[in-house]
Amino acid sequence: MRILKRLSFSLLVVLLVVLVIATIAEKIYGTSYAFQYIYNSPVFVSLWIALALSALTYLIKRKIFRKPVTMLLHLSFIVILAGALFTHIYSTEGTIHLRKGDSKGMFIDSDGMGHKMPFSISLNRFQINYHTGSHLPSDYHSRVVITDEKESIDGDISMNNILKYRGYRFYQAGFDEDEEGVTLMVKHDPVGIAITYIGYSLLFISMSLFFFSSKTKFRTLIKNMQMNRALLILLFFMLNPFSSFSKESAKFLPEETTSKFDNINVMYNGRIAPLQTLMQDFMLKIYGSTYYQGHTSEEVLTGFMFFPDSWKGEKIIKVGDKRIRSILNIDGSYASINDLFDKDGNNKLDALDYNKISNDAKLVRAIDEISEKYSLAFMAMEGELFRVVPVREDKEIEWVSPKQASLGKDSLKIGEWLDAAKKSISEKRFSRIDSLISELRLYQSSVSGVSLPSEAKIKSELLYNRLRNHAPISITLIVIGVISFIYFGVLLLDMSKVKRTVVYLLNAILLCTFLYTTLLIALRWFIGGHIPVSNGFETMLFMSWSVTVLTLSLQRKFGIVLPFGLILSGFTLLVSTLGETNPQITYLVPVLSSPLLSIHVVVIMISYSLLAFMMLNGVMAFLIKCFSKECEMQIERLQIFSNILLYPALFLLATGIFIGAIWANISWGSYWGWDPKEVWALITMLIYSLALHQESLPLFRNKMFFHLFTIIAFLSVLFTYFGVNFILGGMHSYA
Repeated sequence: MRILKRLSFSLLVVLLVVLVIATIAEKIYGTSYAFQYIYNSPVFVSLWIALALSALTYLIKRKIFRKPVTMLLHLSFIVILAGALFTHIYSTEGTIHLRKGDSKGMFIDSDGMGHKMPFSISLNRFQINYHTGSHLPSDYHSRVVITDEKESIDGDISMNNILKYRGYRFYQAGFDEDEEGVTLMVKHDPVGIAITYIGYSLLFISMSLFFFSSKTKFRTLIKNMQMNRALLILLFFMLNPFSSFSKESAKFLPEETTSKFDNINVMYNGRIAPLQTLMQDFMLKIYGSTYYQGHTSEEVLTGFMFFPDSWKGEKIIKVGDKRIRSILNIDGSYASINDLFDKDGNNKLDALDYNKISNDAKLVRAIDEISEKYSLAFMAMEGELFRVVPVREDKEIEWVSPKQASLGKDSLKIGEWLDAAKKSISEKRFSRIDSLISELRLYQSSVSGVSLPSEAKIKSELLYNRLRNHAPISITLIVIGVISFIYFGVLLLDMSKVKRTVVYLLNAILLCTFLYTTLLIALRWFIGGHIPVSNGFETMLFMSWSVTVLTLSLQRKFGIVLPFGLILSGFTLLVSTLGETNPQITYLVPVLSSPLLSIHVVVIMISYSLLAFMMLNGVMAFLIKCFSKECEMQIERLQIFSNILLYPALFLLATGIFIGAIWANISWGSYWGWDPKEVWALITMLIYSLALHQESLPLFRNKMFFHLFTIIAFLSVLFTYFGVNFILGGMHSYA
């Protein structure tokens, strides 16, 4: 049995190493290389088969069938691997191109080989659906007819809506430019998918039973863990971190007039939004903050529009690259519009010899970035940035800037709107500005009608814009979390020594953080029309929310989670702000418009939160070990706590991975594509699964080794979320 155990776990370690090498090889040599020489190679397939057989034999030798739930859990993975093997050997897939009225009974695989189907399929009609008031697609629909000897049926194929017939599955893959033809992905895998889905079902059943069975180690740990109590109260004040310095050289509109511009509708980022949103994103893009020396983005951008000359000397364009600063001849990190030009009025960037710098990718990117910022600044000064005028052409509505508009409405010529506003401001007739804005909004409503967002959505987005900057809150949470972390450590985790006032205060801060993140998520959800988990900013925001929920739920039993919750919630909020220069609320692309996406991301984020708690447990254990000699009991309690968290964390991660596989199968016909994010999520799951096998691997029963493992293993979580995005790339690099 010892040989079987060593063989099984050795093969698992070898598999982990191969998976890591595969992702690196894909980055260096390309995807086709990784698939040809690793993922699709006989050696890789044989490695999986050997691991499955050795593990199954070891389980039988250990008479694991005496523990039905544990046996069912392991058996589900065997079934999933068996399904994958059948798919690898017997499945066929390819594409079929249909023009309207065409009928075909064959599809072509990636090698150009034809595969005949026992029926024919023809295209009736292809249609693109758009989001209301936008030119962004919400879905693609192919209406088809399937004909065979027995029957003729109509079918509808769209993103996340496949057509299944006689073991064949059809997916929307592309369409012709004239929208009279489509490309469908075809997959024939009736056996492999069926076996795999049986495995998924067994996995979900076994994981659910695991928490209810009285004979599992998880239930034993729960019973033995000591209980602690703490109360929840409300107490937290949000501080405005911004100062109110101003410079006399830049001109601004009166504050009461500036605020009127917020409610103007503008076509921005593929959707209709309040002008305030564009203004804030503009400032984040060119300056890096929504405030400029105490002035709001609305004050700055209306200043750009109506007093452009006064802003040409303002240091408002952020320049990150030192070589660009040298080219522009500026000191510090900010440049003005005037800094772009030499004394003769020539653009300094135009003087660069691009043949000499073309091989310096970093410098080229820096030049492109600064050029984009200057272009945005010029567009703002000319009014071309603001597509506030809806123009109806036939049945389509195009949003353009006032200068591009040519229609008239009542006494106001929309095409001359900006000039009329500038004239009123020069004459200091600010009440006329209010009237012009009202006329413009009236015109927008008359042309766009129901495509305009509701008043409730506009107000919600304005509220969201006021709350969106949470950098100061995140830093405050981290500082308080670290202080409380040290405080709990000094007291050696003895909750009886912790002052009740401290517990009340920490709970109050966490509760207010929960309310704040809940409001942000709810607002983004309402404004965007989908659960906000589709990009890095949103997933980090949701993870912060998850951390506060978990902390408030666990703190009565495990008081140590209070500082952990503050640190993790603050850290995840801070990480989300790192990408906040471009966190626009957008419509989802059609393939992401699936409820499975939300479930997939939510479950995995909760899992990562629990694994982060385990990591901080490990850090706390080592700190206590360093500063106290009599600390065995505290370290053991931390190990028990981490063991309790390990089960739901790992099970949720597995659930998230396989829900993602189901979503992928529904969306593009393959439940596993060896994308780097998929591979590293699998690597993380396999690494943490080692800690569950403490009976077979006694080293994990050693308290300090276990805590060290939780710290090191968390690096795989960090790499899965951040490293893949920024280093390896792939389909999942948007999140």
